[in-house]
Amino acid sequence: MPSNPLLNFEARSIYNFIRFTLFKNKGGISGMGSEIVVGIDPGGTTGVVREEGGVVRSAEIRGLGELRDWIRGADVVVMEDFRGTAGRAVNYRDPLLVIGAVTLICQEEGIRLVLQPPGAGALDRQCAAALVRGRHARDALAHVLRWRRKQRGE
Repeated sequence: MPSNPLLNFEARSIYNFIRFTLFKNKGGISGMGSEIVVGIDPGGTTGVVREEGGVVRSAEIRGLGELRDWIRGADVVVMEDFRGTAGRAVNYRDPLLVIGAVTLICQEEGIRLVLQPPGAGALDRQCAAALVRGRHARDALAHVLRWRRKQRGE
């Protein structure tokens, strides 16, 4: 059976990517500076991560109540944009509600909001899976990692 290079990364490659690209200090991941970055994967179960001072906290939440607490004090919120696809059995209401709530919170708090297209790169998803638990939290962190790499010009 042929192997898929996008799905079958060697553990050593993932380790080196995390070590040299993400870990800039001994405390955890950090990127280009000291900004607090919140990643959000919107939906019925919303994945959230907060990367602050090289430390990543993550959760999967239902509803909108906790979003403001996760976002408050952030410098940047990186969130997956919603692209509805006709014919998919997906609840479109939940991601749209979350995106609307996050947009409002960011406007009220004066926080920069970055919307990214769905589908973070395979390597970002692999690294996120090694750092946090939960499918939605992993996707939220993958968006933060992707944004950080874009900021570094990678």
